[in-house]
Amino acid sequence: MSSLLPPNATELELKLENISAREIPSVVNTLADIDNIPVEFLKILAIGLSVDYWNDNWTESKKRAEIKDSILVHRIKGSKRSIYVALSNIPANIKILEWFEQIPKAKPRTFSVTLNITQNFLDKNILKEAIKRISLTKPLSTHFSLIVKQEINKSIKVAGIFVTTNFMRIKAKTQTFKAVRITFPNIVQSAEFKIIQMQEKK
Repeated sequence: MSSLLPPNATELELKLENISAREIPSVVNTLADIDNIPVEFLKILAIGLSVDYWNDNWTESKKRAEIKDSILVHRIKGSKRSIYVALSNIPANIKILEWFEQIPKAKPRTFSVTLNITQNFLDKNILKEAIKRISLTKPLSTHFSLIVKQEINKSIKVAGIFVTTNFMRIKAKTQTFKAVRITFPNIVQSAEFKIIQMQEKK
């Protein structure tokens, strides 16, 4: 440990220094390291690097990823690629078309962003986040339209039992009742079935 005493310090002063000396942990060398900076300093680092969009409720891993992405966004800000990077943390497949790429061509200095949501539910906070991210990243002179899609592919499985019985002569009557439930995600529906009772006529 380096001494702070002057070269002409007395022996007593040196001994007192050794007795009272203690190691003070320092994190200065990690404050600019995105991967190793203590989590409590992440927001300060984000402010220092001019991260445009921030949410204190994010997980630690997402905060670190956002800071890393922000560095790239600032290098190419205003480009089509910068919007892709800014939206990369949103759970969606993203497609961006500039005005001259659309059919038919749109108005000059406009573009469209299509979000195909990949999670099972549509969260309004995702839409707010997407709009803000695009607005903070796009060229100021351009305007955009946001198209949101969500495709849900679910298979329906129905199981049943069919029993046959032989009779010489039969008399049939029908009875209607609700007995089977076909369950979808978050939806319960009742289906009506008709049961035919078959009796032998002597």
